[in-house]
Amino acid sequence: PLYKAGQLDKANPDYWAAKAVDSAEDRSVLDRGIYSIYFFNIVRAEPGQAVFQDAGIPHAYLEGQNMELMANSDNVLRGGLTPKHVDVAELLKHVIFEETHPNIMHGELQPDGLERIYKSPAPDFELSKIDLKSSDRYLSRASTAQILIVLEGEAEVTEGQKKVVLKKGESAFITSNCDYEVISPAPTTTMYKATAP
Repeated sequence: PLYKAGQLDKANPDYWAAKAVDSAEDRSVLDRGIYSIYFFNIVRAEPGQAVFQDAGIPHAYLEGQNMELMANSDNVLRGGLTPKHVDVAELLKHVIFEETHPNIMHGELQPDGLERIYKSPAPDFELSKIDLKSSDRYLSRASTAQILIVLEGEAEVTEGQKKVVLKKGESAFITSNCDYEVISPAPTTTMYKATAP
């Protein structure tokens, strides 16, 4: 009743449990995964903030949009609230049952004033956010393979004589050992870059 009356705050696990029950297609069968919300930290990440989730830490995205970068893995396990297969025995082998404190990262703004790198303990990947205005030029040398994806605006990526224009939702693969530049034909552009540190 409190959920339906709009009296539960999203920082309260009761809100998310009630929302899951309210949105269930078949309320006669409730997924036990709903109780996990009472063991999780509820973290609100604002635009431009990031959270690093190490292997073995269960997590869920409750609402909104996010950019997720993860290491290559063949052992993604689900714990509930999904129509996909849940292997409880295998999940219990990999989950770390220790208290954690979320670390919300704001990223380190680079000297160019355009790129913000989110440093994590992961040795095999790094995520950065690049914000461009139409007057900006982002210059980079790719020491390893990189992926660029545009979230807002439009990006013109040039490497030597090759040029590609990326619209919102489009991405480009940058090979290692190349120099490239990005400009924004739109008034503002936000893109993310995945690479290795």
